[in-house]
Amino acid sequence: MGDPSLPGVLSVLVACALGTMGLPHVIVRVYTSRDGPGARRSIVATQVLLALFCVVPPLYGVLGHVHVRGAAADEIVLLLPARMLSGAVGRC
Repeated sequence: MGDPSLPGVLSVLVACALGTMGLPHVIVRVYTSRDGPGARRSIVATQVLLALFCVVPPLYGVLGHVHVRGAAADEIVLLLPARMLSGAVGRC
């Protein structure tokens, strides 16, 4: 199940940070534009997507901790939508 020690956790965090820092470079290189405004738009879009990628998982974890107490991590992923949203939207 992984290495729960401090060096193990820190190595995973450093690997995720370095991988995430390289992502915009790759995306910007792949989706280049011919003019300046198009390039700026693509860079802003990349940064917005990267910010969502970095913010959504911790936010989901905090919401899961608040709304689904005492559940395992894989259960939180499945139970959180039903606990937060009512009707057919929460059951999807």
